[in-house]
Amino acid sequence: VRAEENVRLLQPRPASVPSARTQTYELDAAAMNFFVAAGKRLSRAETSGSAQFRVQPTAPNAGQTLVTAAKFTAQFDALGQLASVHGAPDARIISTNPGQPDRLSTSLAVDASFSPGQGMETAEQQGNVMFTDGDRKAWAEHARYTPANQMLELSGSPRVLDRNMATTARILRMNRATGEGFAEGDVKSTYTDLKPQPGGALLASSSPIHVTASAMTLHRDPAIALYTGNVRLWQDANVVVAPSIEFDRNHRSIAASGSASQLVSTVVVQTGKHGRGIPTTITSGQLTYVDSERKAHYAGGVTARSTDFTLTSEQMDVFLEPR
Repeated sequence: VRAEENVRLLQPRPASVPSARTQTYELDAAAMNFFVAAGKRLSRAETSGSAQFRVQPTAPNAGQTLVTAAKFTAQFDALGQLASVHGAPDARIISTNPGQPDRLSTSLAVDASFSPGQGMETAEQQGNVMFTDGDRKAWAEHARYTPANQMLELSGSPRVLDRNMATTARILRMNRATGEGFAEGDVKSTYTDLKPQPGGALLASSSPIHVTASAMTLHRDPAIALYTGNVRLWQDANVVVAPSIEFDRNHRSIAASGSASQLVSTVVVQTGKHGRGIPTTITSGQLTYVDSERKAHYAGGVTARSTDFTLTSEQMDVFLEPR
């Protein structure tokens, strides 16, 4: 069956399913072909011309999802319920929620799967994926969104830019409900557009702050990131290496923890008599540092080594000169 001019395919919520558990689906197009199985059951629908697919929750004041693409193919199950939708090329997804900015993602193609009576299970985008959520932007080759936990997973050289913090990893995950971010595998973060802090010391420069690690957890507010797994944080020649580092960008503070197999290692450089940089390496079980205080507190078997001295103690406070 072919229908033309302002075609609308609407699948409302089944009467036997509570309204809070599913959505209403609507497919609009300039023209649409319907394929009927066994002479009585809708099995497939294909659009031509301009088209859009809308997912509308039946709960009051809930947000909606609008998907546009050059062409849609919808598949239906044996009961005539929507099972999947494929859109390509030029796929575009807009999610709206009352009181919040719209979330936008674009890609070459999009595939959404549905569970009868439950709603959308997953939405996957492939090819040149770009995601925008307020100040946060992300790029990847593949994205998978699960509405049940509101988790967006990015893979294929993913990259996230959150204000002035850029992060790359093998896999990046973002919780769209809480704003938290998670990164796994070859994580690297770079903090840029830093203002110089004349009263600071270890992290007072305007140079970028770099962090590499195996994993990262990012809290949206405050801007605190927890890095784990062979973490290395540095700015210019000052370096901190530890199994775990919690970094607060706003206060430029560090809380580092060692393990049985790896201690916290800090390298600071001071200027010698002839203007040469002299590195001092300090190892410990723990380190806490706040740049505005210029005080580094070490605990858990501390050893400080430089070119002309070695100092050991159970705890040690190191006071740094202003930058």
